[in-house]
Amino acid sequence: MLPAEHHGEGFHYIVTYRRRESPTSPTHSNVVRDWRQSAYVVDNQRMYDEYDISVLACNDVGDAPSPTIMIGYSGEDGQCLVLFEVHHFSFLSNCYCL
Repeated sequence: MLPAEHHGEGFHYIVTYRRRESPTSPTHSNVVRDWRQSAYVVDNQRMYDEYDISVLACNDVGDAPSPTIMIGYSGEDGQCLVLFEVHHFSFLSNCYCL
């Protein structure tokens, strides 16, 4: 997101993902502070696992509205889960991306 769209200081994303195999699967959250970062990659995932994925935009004023949870899949090539670009879903290097 470009600086003009940050609407305040301290802009960052919170990337959250959880394997969908069980309701008790742990949820992982990571803060991405560099707004220029175009990708967030989670390595060493099992092939073709289904995930709940969300990306929340935040700044010092507060959080954006709760994001829509998307379903993504780990890929075959490199067994990775790639999360990138808020509210954009595409295919890259055999990994589903958000």
